[in-house]
Amino acid sequence: KNLRDKIISLRAHGKSKDKYTITDIGLNSRLDTLQAAVLLAKMEIFNWELKNRNLIAKLYIKSLEGFYKIPFIPEQTQSAWAQFTLQTKKRSKIISFLKDKNIPTAIYYPIPMHQQPAYKKYHNKSISLSISEELSKTVFSIPIHPYLEKNQIIYIINSLKDAVKYVQ
Repeated sequence: KNLRDKIISLRAHGKSKDKYTITDIGLNSRLDTLQAAVLLAKMEIFNWELKNRNLIAKLYIKSLEGFYKIPFIPEQTQSAWAQFTLQTKKRSKIISFLKDKNIPTAIYYPIPMHQQPAYKKYHNKSISLSISEELSKTVFSIPIHPYLEKNQIIYIINSLKDAVKYVQ
């Protein structure tokens, strides 16, 4: 059982049973045959999905600038937008507001890597990682997938703007 649990942890980035705690230095090795087949089929629509994710991201950036700290993408580059992450000091109130509007959010990294059990021993305490610590408390991600419809995107944007006004 211990070996089984260790292997499961190692194949999923070293995560423990608690989704956000990394106890081992691991890999992303969760691709099985079925998932590989799905990925092969999705390669046919990859460019379409990437284009749509970037169109949605551009709309988010244009609409939410000034309301939240938004992602920066250097010119002549593009992101695959696995997540679209915003930053605000009022994260918990904003998330609560969005939850009431049935808009899903996620906090992917609530614990900075240097504070994870697997990596603590590598952190040189004389080096400040205050930016990582701040981001772990202030960022959250909103829906960004290529199948969002225009009315859904507008609803998300308007709700995010309303949330800022609501939590003032």
